[in-house]
Amino acid sequence: ATVSRCGMLYVDDKNLGPGPFYDKWARLKQTDKLRESLDDLYEKYMPTLIPFVFEGRQGDMIDKPLPHFLPRSIMGMDAVVQFTRLFDSMFDESTMQIDLV
Repeated sequence: ATVSRCGMLYVDDKNLGPGPFYDKWARLKQTDKLRESLDDLYEKYMPTLIPFVFEGRQGDMIDKPLPHFLPRSIMGMDAVVQFTRLFDSMFDESTMQIDLV
């Protein structure tokens, strides 16, 4: 983090990771049940998928990362942004009732 002369605090997104973006997006969801289900899925899959896709890391094993067809951020922020946009495009909360089990 860097502090400017006027007191602004600048934090590099590499230090934060994709969590704050996801948290803000999830807070905008209309129902508590949907937010809870999304949080469960995020916590279950994202922490393992991001290192696997971007670093080739699966648990303690390190292999080659998946090929990059498009430039990607190392921390996986773009993957989380793509997930949130895909979810929003498939499930419109205002017009569609999402049935969660």
